[in-house]
Amino acid sequence: MTTLAVAGCSTADRRPVQTVGAAPVVTVASPLGTDLAPVKAEMPQGQHAYLNRLRCADGRAPRWNRRHNIGPGRDGHIIDLYDVDCGGAAPGQVEIRMDMYHPGHIETRAVAGFTLTAGAAVPTT
Repeated sequence: MTTLAVAGCSTADRRPVQTVGAAPVVTVASPLGTDLAPVKAEMPQGQHAYLNRLRCADGRAPRWNRRHNIGPGRDGHIIDLYDVDCGGAAPGQVEIRMDMYHPGHIETRAVAGFTLTAGAAVPTT
């Protein structure tokens, strides 16, 4: 197995290259919050807790709203689409895809352009 460096990609984007027959197969991780890598959470409460921990570039919490579900993802779970808005601060208006069918999972990474606070990972009811 070798590692392929792709021009314009950071070290974090490099993944092992495997050879299948004569053709190399490159696996590249998808950005968090996309169709191929939705944010994993436990039920709507976990999704909301994650979104409440996000911070825009100016340090403020973004406004967010669940638009609708967009159907099954790669693992067959229904994916929810959230509109997330930082107003005039970066990253601006973005869409974040989330998968709420991961019991006990608490995402510790922030979607690109955001940071995460250390607030409550799952709200208490």
